Amino acid sequence: MPAASDTLPTTVIGMLERVPPNTPLLVLPHETLTYGDVCARSSRLAAALAAKGIVQGDRVAVLLPN
Repeated sequence: MPAASDTLPTTVIGMLERVPPNTPLLVLPHETLTYGDVCARSSRLAAALAAKGIVQGDRVAVLLPN
């Protein structure tokens, strides 16, 4: 059980660090993404946001089609 001081993101990251990176995470009709794929994509997104001056705690809107 996580400590009371743990946040949801740190708890989830800790859990994901124990999953082998080649384990399927998302199985889509034309593509299967592994935990490693999603980690790499999210790291690239985080780096791009940081390059634009976005820091932890800033709010970011996400606009996607239905």
